Amino acid sequence: MRTAMALVAMAAASSSLLAQALTTSCSVEIRKGMSFDLTPLRRGEVTANGVYVADSSSMYAVNDTAGAGAGREYRYNFNFCGAVEPSQQCEGKNYLSPLPAFQTDIEDDGFCYSLSNQTKYGWQFASYDERFPSRGVTISYVGGSSDGCYDKNWNPVKRAINLKLRCSADADTHNIGDDELVVERESCTYDLYLESLYGCPTQCIKGNTLCNGQGVCGYDNDAQKARCFCNTGFEGDDCLTVTQPSSGMSIETVFLIIMVILLTVAMFAAGYMVYRLRRLTIDPAAYAELSHRFNELGMVTG
Repeated sequence: MRTAMALVAMAAASSSLLAQALTTSCSVEIRKGMSFDLTPLRRGEVTANGVYVADSSSMYAVNDTAGAGAGREYRYNFNFCGAVEPSQQCEGKNYLSPLPAFQTDIEDDGFCYSLSNQTKYGWQFASYDERFPSRGVTISYVGGSSDGCYDKNWNPVKRAINLKLRCSADADTHNIGDDELVVERESCTYDLYLESLYGCPTQCIKGNTLCNGQGVCGYDNDAQKARCFCNTGFEGDDCLTVTQPSSGMSIETVFLIIMVILLTVAMFAAGYMVYRLRRLTIDPAAYAELSHRFNELGMVTG
């Protein structure tokens, strides 16, 4: 009885934690001084209850590039910080209201499953890479359909999708490709890898560019914030200030020049001494003359 009560309490605590983790905001501060805002990627029209809903003409529809080789032709319909209308493939599945994400099959007209909770609207944010937090952001939809989904012990599990948005200055700011890599690391949990400027911390986005094209984005542990690390010749928060070249030599440069000069003189002196010693060795006449002079001075005895 106590065990059952403990399990119920743990389940309630887990449910409460999940509810607290869900958010309806499109921006998040992953860590101190580093935030992300996916609002520009959200599509659709806002409804009376404040939910942005994208229809079939505006929703994101991405095909799994790895699916063909694995015997599946999955397509993922989703929105950022919003919902999408159920497609025609979802008819008969009792999905009466828009949801953030659906999984369908290109070849199967009756294949349609929700990838998010139908009763608790929201999503979760996390880092793209915990080791390098400025690399991107992940938005997750959880609590989807459990039909046909089991863990290794054959316990039912719910579908979920992680939209892993990597920071990229080269990717189109708003466009998401039609064919992208999807990895199923756990049963019915899908990692969809995407690239966008909005996967970068807001502290590094300057207009529609990353650090104005003159730097890279990183996390400054000393300042505890994300910032632009500018290329050589540029400085400032936005990497737009051109640095002025130094008019004089630094102390380090002067010291290095002096050391090079002294080393050069020492090498020439050593070389000259070696040269003189070799001449004494290979020139018998010079050696005999030197020996004779030493004898005259009484410094060498026969």
